This record gives sequence, structure tokens and C-alpha cells, in this order.
Amino acid sequence: MNSRSLKKYLLPMFLLVLPIESFAKDTTMLDELNNRFVTFERRFDDCINSASQSDMSENIVSQIQALNIDFEISVGYLYKQSLYLCSDDEFSDLARIIMIIETSDNDGLQLSKAKASQIRKLLFSKVDLRLESKFQSLPQDKKEALLSIAKKLEPFDLVSMHERLQAM
Repeated sequence: MNSRSLKKYLLPMFLLVLPIESFAKDTTMLDELNNRFVTFERRFDDCINSASQSDMSENIVSQIQALNIDFEISVGYLYKQSLYLCSDDEFSDLARIIMIIETSDNDGLQLSKAKASQIRKLLFSKVDLRLESKFQSLPQDKKEALLSIAKKLEPFDLVSMHERLQAM
């Protein structure tokens, strides 16, 4: 076999192997993304379960009432923040892998990029974004007061909190 005919066979073989390597990288990234998402989901679920076991103190309820902010914004934002703070490490790991995948110049990560986009849409639902928008539209002093409360807040029972505020 001469060198010319060898090149004729090697080039197609090389082109066949290249997509396999790219697919392997995509599969590896997809596995890592799925693992981090499952880890986050488990932790977030644990946070929700612990929230159902915990009530907010009267002191915090009084602080929230003193702010005179719509229930949806104040308690909804605090509830969402308490759950995210509870699962912060897992959320950060998941967000990091999503950013790595989405900013990658590698065109061979199509499956991973599609999955990352789906997960991002789950993490930042329209309801969450609307709540965040309402929070951002509050006066600065009220935002700071809510953030101050959120920093020291454990996940809490949202239904119980709603009932307590309605009774007052």
C-alpha cells in the first residue's frame, strides 16, 4: 500500500473517530450536570421537608408586619430565599456547571447545553422571576430589611406563616 492510498483510508477513519471523542465529552458533561442537579434536588427537597417542621418566631413575624409589605412579596421572598440559602452549596455547584457548559465554545456539547437550558428554566421559573422583580421594585430600606431577615432565617412552614399573618 502506497502513502497516497493510506491517506485515503486514514482520513475517513480520523473523521469517524473525531465525533466519538466529542460525544464522549458531551456524555461526561451531561453525566456531571445530571449528578449535580440530582444532588441539588435532594438537598432542596430536604430543605422543604425541614420547612414543614419549623415555624417562624414571633419576633420575625412582628418584623415582617412592621415592614408593611404585601404578603406575596415579603413572605414569598423570604420563603424562597430560605430554601435557596439552605441549599446554597448544591445550588452553587449546579450553577457553576451550567455556566461552564453554556459558555463552552465546544460545539460537541449539544446534549449538555440543551439539558443545562432545561434545568435553568426549572430553577428560575416565571413565578420566581416575577417575585424577584417585585422585590427589586421595593424601596431600598425595605429591601435591606427583608434581606437582613432572610440572612438569619431557616426554612419555615409557608402555610402556617400565612395563617398566622391572616389571624393578626
